[in-house]
Amino acid sequence: MGRVRLTCAAAVALLAGGGWFATPASAAAASQPLSTVLAAGTATIGSSSVVRMELQGARVAGSAPPPIVGTGAFDFANSRGVIDLQVPAPGGATALHRTLFLPTVVYVRPPSPRASSLPAGKDWIVATLNQTESTSTNFPQFVLQEEGLSPLLEIQQLVWGAVSAKTIAPRRIGPDSAPGYQVRVDLRRAASQALRTNAALTLAIQTEINGLGGTTTAPKSAVISEKVWVAHGKVAAVQLSPPGAGIGLTTTTLSRYGIRVAIHVPPPSSVTDIASLTPAGEQESGPESDVA
Repeated sequence: MGRVRLTCAAAVALLAGGGWFATPASAAAASQPLSTVLAAGTATIGSSSVVRMELQGARVAGSAPPPIVGTGAFDFANSRGVIDLQVPAPGGATALHRTLFLPTVVYVRPPSPRASSLPAGKDWIVATLNQTESTSTNFPQFVLQEEGLSPLLEIQQLVWGAVSAKTIAPRRIGPDSAPGYQVRVDLRRAASQALRTNAALTLAIQTEINGLGGTTTAPKSAVISEKVWVAHGKVAAVQLSPPGAGIGLTTTTLSRYGIRVAIHVPPPSSVTDIASLTPAGEQESGPESDVA
C-alpha cells in the first residue's frame, strides 16, 4: 500500500502544477514484467524439469572457445538434481563432469581424478554446503563453480532478489515463442531471504557477492542481471554470468516440467570429502579451466 500512496501523492502534486503524471493503468503495466517473472519463478521452484545448459567461456585474443553443453534434470521442490557437462579433453575428445545436487550436499565427479588430486580409488568429491565458514573460506572457487551450475540457484535468487524487470525480445524454445525479460537481482536481498530457510543457497549467494568484491554489509552494489524467458507460466530459460565463477555466460533451458528425478549417490568407498583436499588444488575440481 505504501507504493500506491506514494504514486497518488506524486500524481496530485504534478496535477496541481499542470504537469503529466502516470495513470494507474501505466503504473500497472510497468510492474507487470516483474510480477510475471516472480510468478513464473515461484511456479518453477514448486516443480521439476529436464535441464539443458550451455556455458560460453570468455573471449581470448578476439575469439571465444566453443560452448560446453550440459544436460540433466532437477527437482526444484526438493533441491535435488544432476548436471552432466561434456568438457574438452586432450585430443579433441570430451569427458564427463558430473555434479549431483542434494539439499545440503554436492557430489562432483571430475573428468580426471588424477588432475583433481583425488586419492587413489576415489572418483568423487563431496562437500557439505551448510558448513558455511569452512567451505566458503577454504574452497570458494569450488562453491562458485559447482553451485554456479545449479538451476535452482539461478531461479531461487531470482525469486528472492528481483527488484525490477523489463521486456526484451522473445526466444524460441521448443514449439513456443517465450516472452523475455531482463531482471535486476539484488544478491544481498536474496542472501537475507536465503539465510532464513536454506543454508546451502545462503553459502552460494554469499560466495557470489564475494566474487563481486562485496560483502553483505558493504555499501558496494551487489545487483546482477538475469535474462529470463517464460512459457506456460514457468521459467523456460535463464541466462546470466555467475559472479566470480569463471564459467562464463550460462544459458539454462528447462522443459518437460513435472518429471520424476532420481539421484543415485555414489558409494562412500569412491568418495573423498573436500575438507581432506588442499585448498590450493580446488580449482582442478571445477570446469573453470575448460571454459575460461
